[in-house]
Amino acid sequence: MYGLEKGKEMYDFRREYDTYLSKQEGLLREHPGEFVAIYNGRIVAINGDRDKLIAEVREKLGHVGALVKRIGGEETKVRPPVSRRLTKSGDL
Repeated sequence: MYGLEKGKEMYDFRREYDTYLSKQEGLLREHPGEFVAIYNGRIVAINGDRDKLIAEVREKLGHVGALVKRIGGEETKVRPPVSRRLTKSGDL
């Protein structure tokens, strides 16, 4: 299963990928080569710059898992930042 841990559950990106596939024809026609972000089964942002798209998604939704895919290209799973607590010795 593709996904990331969300609490004790796994966040499954299949729903997001299925959403992409259902919208792919229109996206390819209107936004070829741009990036799309899909969260919770809906498109939340489209941008030609991947980093700007990720920043936009995080500004809108916070640090959530979302599918980021170049329209017509490979996908990237965006994960929330990992919190790390340092011990007194400085080890992770």
